[in-house]
Amino acid sequence: MTMGVFRGVFALLSSTLSVLFLVGAVSTNGAAYPSQTPQPLHRLISGSRASSMQNTSFSTPPGYWEVASDGGIFTFGDAGFYGSMGGHPLNAPVVGMASTPDGRGYWEVASDGGIFTFGDAGFYGSAGGMPISGRVVGMASTPDGKGYWLVTNTGDVFAFGDAVFGGSMGTHILNKPVVSIVSTPDGRGYWLIASDGGIFTFGDAGFYGSMGGHPLNQPVVGGFETGSGYGYYEVASDGGIFTFGDAGFYGSMGGHRLNQPVVGGSQVGAVPYSQLPGPGLSSNRTVAAFYYPWWGTPPTVVTWEHWNQNNHNPAVGDIASNFYPLGGPYSQAIQATVDSQMALMNQAGINELISSWWGQGSIEDQRLSLVVPSARAHGIDVAILIDGYAGRTISSITSDIAYLRAKWGITDFFFWDPTEYSASAWQSLTSTLSGVRLFATGDPGQMMTGQFEQWARSAGFQGIFTYDVYDEQPSDFAPTCYEAHLYGLMCSPSVGPGFIDQRANNDTRYRSRQNGANYDAMWQGALASNADFITITSFNEWHEGTQIEPAQAMCIPTYCYHDYNGAYGLTGTAASYAYINRTAFWSKMYMNGI
Repeated sequence: MTMGVFRGVFALLSSTLSVLFLVGAVSTNGAAYPSQTPQPLHRLISGSRASSMQNTSFSTPPGYWEVASDGGIFTFGDAGFYGSMGGHPLNAPVVGMASTPDGRGYWEVASDGGIFTFGDAGFYGSAGGMPISGRVVGMASTPDGKGYWLVTNTGDVFAFGDAVFGGSMGTHILNKPVVSIVSTPDGRGYWLIASDGGIFTFGDAGFYGSMGGHPLNQPVVGGFETGSGYGYYEVASDGGIFTFGDAGFYGSMGGHRLNQPVVGGSQVGAVPYSQLPGPGLSSNRTVAAFYYPWWGTPPTVVTWEHWNQNNHNPAVGDIASNFYPLGGPYSQAIQATVDSQMALMNQAGINELISSWWGQGSIEDQRLSLVVPSARAHGIDVAILIDGYAGRTISSITSDIAYLRAKWGITDFFFWDPTEYSASAWQSLTSTLSGVRLFATGDPGQMMTGQFEQWARSAGFQGIFTYDVYDEQPSDFAPTCYEAHLYGLMCSPSVGPGFIDQRANNDTRYRSRQNGANYDAMWQGALASNADFITITSFNEWHEGTQIEPAQAMCIPTYCYHDYNGAYGLTGTAASYAYINRTAFWSKMYMNGI
């Protein structure tokens, strides 16, 4: 599965001329991005892009720097000049550079381990003056720019700032010297590259093959990763490019006459994975609500559906919810009911509903004949939440997706409890699909650490959603989306007003609505998370008390239901619609990019 698109895939750097060879370098509008005119330099030893892929969005190559062995910096495109060591005395030659995440600064590193900072690059220490074996040959910075690693030709690694030391080859006998260090996208690991093409992995860096043990025309001089963490390139001094994992081959200078040998390479103008549209993804922002079409009342259906869960008796006002719907229990077997719900969602600024679905032939499946036409008539897209129905398997899910696409043209699918199956089992399905998007949800803690995102990426999902509004905190959304984007996944934080599931399932957990303050906080966290779209838990999951659908005050002899009175300072009918109207407020904020 292709998770990234490169608009100008790599640059090869000559050792004495500032020659940039762009292979297939095309901007998003199809115009070629021209190479620079060669200029005489001191020994040119490294280059860097002007922006870090995981932190910056751009559609054409924004610029780059080249650094010479005397510390001189040469800028191209939008890359800014923030100073250099050119013209200053050096104890040892400069051998590499790295840019800060925002592209407003850079480091130069000398072969004795000296570090020189420019722009907004911070100084976090150096190996200058330290007794080191061999000589420093390169550096890599952490994703947040608050640290870096240095590597020597003997394989020693030095970590500074928030860079984590994951190991080195310093105590091992090497066939050939190390020439480069490359960090993984999340900064939790790195690769060391040797001149014979050998690859050494540390931390969460995966091994996807190498040129070690293979005959080379010329030695490997550097490398770079693909941006997903699931592949990398090796670059040889004759311009040869070797690809591993999900790295694509777009050509090389191998076999072409060069004035001087190539000494390194880098991506140019990579489109961030978080910005890649999935199949059919609209350019408009999406606010999607989880929708439950399972409610029914006699005589429209044979018996009560869901309102009577846990032995409740809706006939006397006793329902399986801690809230009471405005107008009482309703039936979604009636078109007018569904139509009124679609009108409310449209009023709330919701432009996609995610309908809970429990297998072919289920009540939820049957109700799609009412839901889908009404939703689309109200300008609302329809997606499906494939819940954990009895007998659900990868094989049945394969059939379900084909069925729902053919019958209703649905292309967005959300999955509850996806880790019920292994990543490889999911791959047997996802590797065969095109034109659809699959979204997974998992443990909130694992989402914040990247553990779940790594699994979802390997399983072939296009994105994640959080759904849970009991455990999830507003501050959880930003780290979750950060991890998702590092793994090339879309991220949808789920906002909700509260949680209470006592009457339906005897669940003792409770999250107060705080008269709307909790809902506002969830929205604020979602808007600050760099989300790809926002989901709402829920429009009408009355069992769990997460609904935004209008409610009313109601008491029966044995129980007084919760209501919305007091929400945002409102009472009565205005309070009944408080969460619909507040959703409209936040949806507008999100749609307008505020």
